[in-house]
Amino acid sequence: SRMKVQTQTLKVVPLFELIMICFMAGAFVFGTGLAALPWLEKKFVLDNQWLSQAEFLQAVAFGQMTPGPVLVTTTYLGFKLAGFAGAFLATVAIFIPGFIHMTTWFPKAVKSLSKKTWVRAFSIGAIAAVVGTLVLISVRLLPQLPGFGKGIFLSMILLLFFFQKIPSWAVILISGAFGLLAPVFS
Repeated sequence: SRMKVQTQTLKVVPLFELIMICFMAGAFVFGTGLAALPWLEKKFVLDNQWLSQAEFLQAVAFGQMTPGPVLVTTTYLGFKLAGFAGAFLATVAIFIPGFIHMTTWFPKAVKSLSKKTWVRAFSIGAIAAVVGTLVLISVRLLPQLPGFGKGIFLSMILLLFFFQKIPSWAVILISGAFGLLAPVFS
């Protein structure tokens, strides 16, 4: 039997703008790649309306499922918008700034700044801002989940609250297993 090949309708997006959005997200992210998600959501969903909230949520899920940095979310976003070329360009654009930072000025700056007492206070504030943006994006995306998905989300929050040492990969596997059960209970 022949395999059906599903074609994807690509949206027409300016590749230069796609590259610049991903480059800026990579250049200004602090701490974790999750901190870039609110910026990416703003640019892809709210400002340019290239994707719906549900499509963006799929990209975030893809970024969380894959091994490696969550910034591969942009690979999915780029592919969704411009096929393989978009995936490649978005991926390169988001990782190039970090590569430039880590191979040029950043090691010298860390060595110098680590001796300053105000850096610790700044880091605490910056980390709090990252956590706040992650909570905000979760609240914004939660209405896009179907009812069963909301139940899984809340169950995983409780699981993480009571068992704080559980690894994130285990949470993903448990959530996926519950997701597979969704048709049984729907």
